[in-house]
Amino acid sequence: MKRATLLAGSCLCALVVSTAPALALMQVDTIAGDHPTAADIASMKRASSPILSPDGQLVVYTVRWAERDPDATPHDGDTTGGWSTQQQLFLADTQDDDVVQITFADKSASSPTWRPDGNAIAFRRNGVIHQLSLDGGEPEPIDTGAFTPGAFAFMPDGKSIAFLATPPLTDDEKEESWRAGGGFSYGEQWRSAQLCVVDLSTNEVRVVTQSHANIVAFTPSPDGSRFLIVTSPTAEPHDAFILHTARIIDAATGATETTLENKQAIIGQIAWSPNGKYVAYERDSGGLSLLNSLIVQSADGAQRWNAAKKLDPSLAGFAWESDSRTLIAHMLDRTRSTLYRLSRRLKRSADGFRPARHYRSAVVQRRWIIHCVFGVK
Repeated sequence: MKRATLLAGSCLCALVVSTAPALALMQVDTIAGDHPTAADIASMKRASSPILSPDGQLVVYTVRWAERDPDATPHDGDTTGGWSTQQQLFLADTQDDDVVQITFADKSASSPTWRPDGNAIAFRRNGVIHQLSLDGGEPEPIDTGAFTPGAFAFMPDGKSIAFLATPPLTDDEKEESWRAGGGFSYGEQWRSAQLCVVDLSTNEVRVVTQSHANIVAFTPSPDGSRFLIVTSPTAEPHDAFILHTARIIDAATGATETTLENKQAIIGQIAWSPNGKYVAYERDSGGLSLLNSLIVQSADGAQRWNAAKKLDPSLAGFAWESDSRTLIAHMLDRTRSTLYRLSRRLKRSADGFRPARHYRSAVVQRRWIIHCVFGVK
């Protein structure tokens, strides 16, 4: 398990180290010799969204479960059958088996993320971002005014949070909607999300992007001066799901610095290299919804290559290593899940990494060497 952690890096490492606590939470208590019932399966606890702390010592993740009230009785309008669900945050130590629940409110908690200093966790509950200090105390809601946050992330300095939100209706738009009596043209009901930043000391919200395009995803650069964003022409579901483009914008003005993708395609995970010189993202090439290319580009747009060109991948995530030259890619092959190391220089694996089977491919493309790992132990 620890060897896999060394390989996977910051993003995939969270998936590995959280496996033990996740499995422990998913046990079903049954009488010896009996099979689990439908109620047993429905009430299983399911762990997801593991995020590793900046120092690698802790992992926060969500656990979702269902409970049935044995005293519930049928009544008009009730379609729950006595069942209720909730989702809360848990914290696990990567060095031992300590697991603690850290949120307890009736409303579910989701989308945990670490503050860059590792001393607090932000999460979303009931449409509001909350911040929970590891020193104790109750989660504190973050006031974003008239904006309801969607996806969000801390800025690198930890003093502000960037988030996606649909701008509130103007007075003129409200009046127009009222006069229309509920009527609208198809497509107009989908309002484009914009990228905003809230200052945590003043609660002042600044709208970074102000365009007709819909912001699908974003990630700030390591120094906080730029954003890598994925956009779609509109927020209409078809457009938002498959008609993506990518560009780098200035974090202060929202002006485009580099256009990375002009041709519309499905874009999956996005990430900056640790040194801020490159960006990488999953993309479909010649398919309908399969993410089969791992595109790497220099931030100025001068260099571009497909790091997975010589593979036949179904990408399921990736992470940069700290050298900003190496990517760890998670790929699916039928029933097998495989990690690939894609490195710009030919070099041996890091000391201490001993996979069950390992080979270095002789295939070289764009100076990238392919390392394939099977059955990491």
